[in-house]
Amino acid sequence: MTDQQNEPIMAGADDAALTEKVEGVLAQVKADSPDASSAEIAELLRERLDQAGLEVDDDEIGRLAAWEAGES
Repeated sequence: MTDQQNEPIMAGADDAALTEKVEGVLAQVKADSPDASSAEIAELLRERLDQAGLEVDDDEIGRLAAWEAGES
């Protein structure tokens, strides 16, 4: 037995739609940086999405970041 986790903790976690995964990453970014500007949110979101292996175009990232920052 190893201490490394190789499977999701919750059943069905691999089945989440791209939208749900992106929403989850966005919620984490906002929770970690509640006072961030839209530019800061976009930068963090790009980084976290890349780490998660999720592909989202720059226009969508900008839209999501502006919405989270209350700019839309």
